[in-house]
Amino acid sequence: RRGSGTIEEGYRVGTRLTGLSNQGRPDLEILDSIFLKSCEFAKAEGIAVFTVSAVPNGLGRAEHVKDLLVACATSEDHAFIQDTDPEGLQAAFQEIGRMVQGIRRTRTIQL
Repeated sequence: RRGSGTIEEGYRVGTRLTGLSNQGRPDLEILDSIFLKSCEFAKAEGIAVFTVSAVPNGLGRAEHVKDLLVACATSEDHAFIQDTDPEGLQAAFQEIGRMVQGIRRTRTIQL
């Protein structure tokens, strides 16, 4: 269920997002929108976004969740969506490690 949190300085505070069902309720659509907007903000800042998930095939919204995670990632190569295979998840994290090896983030400040 959604809490009654407030937004202060760009952060949602005091919100509980537990107990959501997969019945296609409007609040899930809102959460999907917030999730995707967060991904877009990160990517706009030059942050590489990786998604890793074990989405069970029996989940009612499995295909929708997979689509959201791929849309969130920087590219399809940054989305690691497994069924529930522990070895596949381990391989995903190892691949991410190889992809980010040697990346260094710097920021230029103009005075």
